[in-house]
Parts: sequence; structure tokens; C-alpha cells
Amino acid sequence: MALCGQILLVRHGRPRIEWPRRCRHPEFKRWIERYDAAELDPASPPPPRLVEAASESGLFVSSCRPRSYQSALQLSRGLPVVQLSELDEVPLPDLPIPMIELPTEAWVLLTRLSHFAGYARETESIGMARARSRLAAARLAEYASANRRVAAVAHGTINWLIGRNLKRDGWRVRSRGETGGYWHWRLFAPSPDTANSAAD
Repeated sequence: MALCGQILLVRHGRPRIEWPRRCRHPEFKRWIERYDAAELDPASPPPPRLVEAASESGLFVSSCRPRSYQSALQLSRGLPVVQLSELDEVPLPDLPIPMIELPTEAWVLLTRLSHFAGYARETESIGMARARSRLAAARLAEYASANRRVAAVAHGTINWLIGRNLKRDGWRVRSRGETGGYWHWRLFAPSPDTANSAAD
């Protein structure tokens, strides 16, 4: 299938939850559950360049998490937002290290690195997450073909995996927001070589 349209891939805005400075494993596990249930912080508006990029989208999709869905609603100009489980964040595995207190950011990094190294315990494996991201990338490409531009609001790790798949499939980043952080975004379009091949 020839590539056409554009894909705006967005990370959600800041959730309304505080990050504890330091915690042990049980507290970190409970905090992750609260983070996943947290709504969007109303003091975290989308940046103007992202609003402008999203204004040309004919379809808005998000993950099933409140922070993602509510972020998409802020960009959709009243259009409905379709929730897709393929866009849910790659879950952090439970890493029960007893009696150690670490900064919350260190827990996130440690569990994420452990996950990419193959540790999953009872959660989605990194292999399963990669397969899910391939399905998500293919679906977004279909949506882009039918709607000219689709805006997908999801999460940091799954967006990174989806972006890798899009690049393998012939998409290239046309523009982007500030790297990392909340509201990070990238606008993908078919690469010139792909577009030229489709026209031949």
C-alpha cells in the first residue's frame, strides 16, 4: 500500500499527580497505579505549535488512559476522540527490590531498563509490546491515508516504538516539538523516496 497522509504522534500532557522524591518498592508500585489513573493537569496546556499542527488533523485517537484521552480532547477542537488499546503505554514490570529507597525517577529508569533487558514478570513482555507497536503503526498509516492527517496522543515508550516502525515503513519526521517531556510531538510524512516510488 502506498504511503500517503501524515501522522502526528504526541505524548500526553502532564498528569495531575505529584512525584514523591524517594520511595521504596511498595510505595512505587502504588504510585504507578495512581499515575495510570490520574487525569490531565489543567495547568498543563499544549504548546501553540502543537495546537497548530493538530488543527489540520481529520481524526484524533488516543490511548485508553485518562491523561492521554484528555490531552487528545484538548487538541481535537470538539471532534470525537477514538480510544485505541494499541496506544496504551508499555507497562512497567513489578521489580520487588526490598528495603531499598530510591528516587522515583530512578525506579522508573531501573524498571524500564529491566523490561527492555527481558524482565517482564507477569506484565506484557517487551516482545509483545513491540508487536503491538507494529499493529499501531499500521493502523495509524491506514487512518492517515483516509483522513489526510491523523493525530495520535499516547505515551513516551509506545510512541518511541511506533516511531521506529513508521521509519522502517518509509515515514520520516517532517517537524517536531521539544525533545522529551510532556506534550512532545513528531509529525511524520512519507519519505520523498517512498512518495516517488508510489508515483512511478
